[in-house]
Order: sequence, then structure tokens, then C-alpha cells
Amino acid sequence: MVSDMADQFIYERIASHLRELILKSELSSGDKLPSARDLAIQYSTSQITANKALNLLVSEGYIKRSTGSGSIVVHMETPGAELGEGVRKTRLVGVIVFDIAHPFWAGTIRGIEEECRHNGYNLLVGNDEGSLKKAESYIVNFIARGVEGLIFVPIGTKDQCSYERENRRLLELIERTRIPYVLLHRNLETYSAPVAELENYRSAYEATRLLLKQNVRNPICISHYFSQVVQDREQGFVDALTNAGFIDAVSRVYHLHPLGQTVDIRELHEVSTVMADKPGIDGVLTIAADMLSVLIQAMRQSNAWEHVKIVSFDFNRSLFRHRNIIAMLDTPSVAMGMQSGIILFRAIQNESTYRMQAKVYPIFHIKKELADSLDGQGYLVEQQVQLHD
Repeated sequence: MVSDMADQFIYERIASHLRELILKSELSSGDKLPSARDLAIQYSTSQITANKALNLLVSEGYIKRSTGSGSIVVHMETPGAELGEGVRKTRLVGVIVFDIAHPFWAGTIRGIEEECRHNGYNLLVGNDEGSLKKAESYIVNFIARGVEGLIFVPIGTKDQCSYERENRRLLELIERTRIPYVLLHRNLETYSAPVAELENYRSAYEATRLLLKQNVRNPICISHYFSQVVQDREQGFVDALTNAGFIDAVSRVYHLHPLGQTVDIRELHEVSTVMADKPGIDGVLTIAADMLSVLIQAMRQSNAWEHVKIVSFDFNRSLFRHRNIIAMLDTPSVAMGMQSGIILFRAIQNESTYRMQAKVYPIFHIKKELADSLDGQGYLVEQQVQLHD
């Protein structure tokens, strides 16, 4: 952990490491820290620097120092709790996402910032790049800086078991501080938590129905790494096909190698293999824009699936122009960010009736020629179709 913070001053690195041990309960109330001399040896620095690190923790309320007794941990549930200070009023909240450069997350952050301004708070933003280690580091760092609430996107993993286990561990780290938090975009099945998320199941169900309305007879779903979002979208696809009479709906979901958030040559090879093995495919639902990018690259390298019809999540204006795409789903990211902020600030203000969940419905961007043909079929005759409750 210390090596990841090389840009900090040495005393801040030492304090950060000790602070993390306290927040993770590896050092408990009453435990004695190493002396400044021992810390200086451990971190290859001077006693003056080690003393500066210890004094920083004193100022933050994590430890107390006295002649003869040394440095003693006083942290309990929240910084300064044993000193009778309670949660520090810093007017700070934190949000941790995995790609702040992505338009979706940039919009979400804008929505959260708007709620922060409305409530007189400042926002700290963390970019964990889909890494459990980085997410944990940001959580510890934000808690140490005294945030009064956290908004957090659970990390996608290779399967449901590890997804639930690893993200629950991160949430328990937050809960030990009694700081309010809200999950963003993804939920956990085995853990009840406040959440602001897209209505993923129904969105995928309607997207699949849209494919079937275009006389698609042999559809598949291209998916990737596991998260609750992915599972809900896959289930919407499967249920729509099952209700339409398909008996092999589950086997029509194809998982690409879970390499994370970026397109990889192996993913391209896997899509190309599916295209070669399934030449009769005439419709595809892609779970996310990165999967769509892989599919389009594979189609450019092959003559297969020349007439396939595609519906995809994560609207992208440049990809939307592709001739095979008939519709893309666009999540109102600013609205989702605002909803997560509303939930969080109601929790911070101790409103016992605050809403635990917010469902945000996507907008369908549909090619104009297709939208014209949907009149009278339950869709609005516009390029954008809003799902309703």
C-alpha cells in the first residue's frame, strides 16, 4: 500500500499506512504504535519525519501521545470517537467510479456534484479503474480525510461468488466507520444496501423484444465479466426469449473472456470464433459498448453476419451510425448521479424515511426508419423511446 503512494511526502506515506491499519481494525483501540525511532528504521527515514507522521495522526484524532506511554490508538468506529468528537463535519463526500474519463461516469459525477452544491458540500472523486485494491485504497483514504458519506460502484469480478464476497468486504470496511453510503449502478444480491441503479432487467427485456419485432429468429447475447448489472441484463434477454417460445434461451448468452474494462485481442478472437461457428445468427444484444466495439471490429474482418441486427447498451454516437445497429440504450447518467446524491444526503441528514433505492430508466435511441415502423406497437413514434413504470 505504501509503495502506491510514492507521490506523497514520506511522513504522509507513513501516516497513511498506519491510518489504514487502524481503519481496517488491524490496530485496535488501546494498541500501542511503534516508537518514532522504530518507525524511522522501518521506513528508512529520520525520527523527525516519523514524529511528524505520528503528530498528523494525533491531529486527526486516531491516536494520542504522552511521555512514558508512547503513541496509543484511540480510534473506535469513527475518527475521534473516543475523544467525544463524533463524526467530523468536513462538508465532504466521496464518490469512487472505475473510469472518470468515460462520458457515462463523467455525467454521473456531474449529477452528484449538483446535489453536493445544493447541500453545501464538496466532492472527492476516486478512479479505481475496476481494481479491488485501488477501490479499497480510495475508501481508506476518503475515510481518513473525514468524508461524511460515500458513493461507490461495486467492482466487477469473474463470477457471482467473488463479486459478492469482495464487494461485501469493501462495504463492511465502510460500515465500521458508520459513514452513510450508497451503491451506484450495481447492487449486491446478498447484501441489503441503498442503491441508485439503472432498471437493467426490464431494459434488456424490452431491447430483446425490439429485436424480435424486427423478425429476428436466431438471436444471441454477447456479455462479459460478472456484475449484478450484467446478470440482470442477461436475465432480461433470456426471459424475453423464453416468453417468445425459445427453449434454448440460456445457451444463447456468450461470455467473452473477463479481461476487465478494455478490449483485448483475445476478446476479438472469441467473437470471431462465435461468428464462424454460428453463421446463421441474425440478431445480437450486446451488454455494453465495449462488447459492441469488439463485435464491430470482428465484423470488419469477416464477411459473416453481414445482415445481423444489433441492439446495444451504452449509447455511443459514433457507433450508432453503424449500418447494422438498429437501436442503442442510453442511461441518463446525470439523473442517476443526482438520485444517488439525494439518497446519500437524506442519510447524512438522518432522515429515517429516506428512499433506499432509485431506479433510473434508459432511453432507447432508435434509427428513424425503424421508429416510423413502431407506430401502434407500444412505442413512442420518436427516435427516443422512454421506458415507464
